[in-house]
Amino acid sequence: MEAAGFVDIEFKDMAIPVGVWHPDKDSAERGLWWKMSIEMDLEGYLNYICHNLLGWKPEETKAFWAHVEKESNDPNIHGYVTARVAWGQKPEQEWSCT
Repeated sequence: MEAAGFVDIEFKDMAIPVGVWHPDKDSAERGLWWKMSIEMDLEGYLNYICHNLLGWKPEETKAFWAHVEKESNDPNIHGYVTARVAWGQKPEQEWSCT
């Protein structure tokens, strides 16, 4: 961000729940969005890794994905993801009318 010219840069690490298990409504909503995002990405990653790197058959990958999906929907598992959020300000430019 500094290279792009931002100043007053701040960072915050946030624990984001994965799923809707969190009792706080806003956290549960963030958890739902995060879970949906992970699920969309993870299936593709698993397919690539299992097929291309591990040499698994499609049926093996499907069975493993079903296990991962079952675990991710277990209400007794309260998972979190740590996300680092950054923000800063772009300095105002001085304008000249001459």
